[in-house]
Amino acid sequence: MIEVRIDFDEIDKIRELNYAYGNHIPENIKEKMLYFLSLKLNLPPTHNWDTFKEFYQYLNFKELQEFKPEDGWASYDEFLMIKEEDNKCGVKNKQGVRDNLKLIFINFYKFYKEHNELANKLLNFISDVKSEMLNYCDKNNNDFLNITVVIES
Repeated sequence: MIEVRIDFDEIDKIRELNYAYGNHIPENIKEKMLYFLSLKLNLPPTHNWDTFKEFYQYLNFKELQEFKPEDGWASYDEFLMIKEEDNKCGVKNKQGVRDNLKLIFINFYKFYKEHNELANKLLNFISDVKSEMLNYCDKNNNDFLNITVVIES
């Protein structure tokens, strides 16, 4: 299991979002939070929900292992391209393989008090991601990654 400690007090320290195409000054706490989580989870930087919602694509499979035409790949080349891109992102263990994920939220209660709606949206989002991942696992659940959220403070 991979543990990722996320201290919500660090979110306010984000002053500038650095992207490949330039910098963006975050307009609100939502943008800061999504960018911060992107960094912590080794995902492509984003500051909007629509892009961040795709993060399950980088976490739901332990690894893309083999080409199966029934999985909907247009071609083997498409599979290889997606596999290469997919394997760059996401949190991995010391052996370089994705594993079950334990998100440890620190100072979350304080964040929750200050940004109740956003905190609820994040928790609901994680729940939705877990549900979405079930749609993609094989019949033995071998591809399924378990995400656990622990709130320490």
